Amino acid sequence: LSARRTPGMRHARRASGTLVVSYSAVSDNTTSVDLLQALSSPSFARLFEQQMTARGFNVSVSGLVEDSDSFGEEAPVGEFARIGGALVIQSCPTGYLKVNSSLEDQVCVKCSSNSYSFDFLDGCVSSDRGTLCSPGRSCSPCPLGAICSGGDSFEPKVNGSGWVLQQEGNFLRRRLVACPPGYILVRDDGIGAVADECIQCRFGKYSILSAHYPDVLMAAQSKSAQDSCRECEHDSV
Repeated sequence: LSARRTPGMRHARRASGTLVVSYSAVSDNTTSVDLLQALSSPSFARLFEQQMTARGFNVSVSGLVEDSDSFGEEAPVGEFARIGGALVIQSCPTGYLKVNSSLEDQVCVKCSSNSYSFDFLDGCVSSDRGTLCSPGRSCSPCPLGAICSGGDSFEPKVNGSGWVLQQEGNFLRRRLVACPPGYILVRDDGIGAVADECIQCRFGKYSILSAHYPDVLMAAQSKSAQDSCRECEHDSV
């Protein structure tokens, strides 16, 4: 908010200038979203301007600055809706897990480094009360063949490798389905997505074909991947 002094005011004898007024509003997670929506609404801006103008101030509302650091890791991100008089979390951005174990414990939790999520309902369970998302859930672990920096960050280690989204239980995960020539596709469906990676043929071996799931140049374990590579002939590298 910014307030500007005008000539003819009761305190006009002071030097003319601009007065910046800042307000701090503190609330818990159950009311913070309502508070932010109220303070940033056009109707609040008009009402504030009318009240201050009536008192001799020429006021313009320049905007609302949200200090997200004050909320720490539990910033009120996500979509909320008013249901039966209570504020209920509906969804979270990609890279976050939804928590709705109680009205007091509703938040979107961002995935930490070395993990990822593409569905905020990962790990949630259905019941007669609806979809329950407990606070103790973990995001999907980053597979061996990728780098995950947190949130929805997922960067394959090998350029040209192919990954697809696949449902595994109540988690949506990326699974490896292709590796470029010179690599063997390692995937063990018994272990799950965490072991997926492309293993390069070592020196003295080669592969000229692309590897594809489920049966072209594949290995269930990284230690057996080299068995699928071909030996170089003598006088060739």
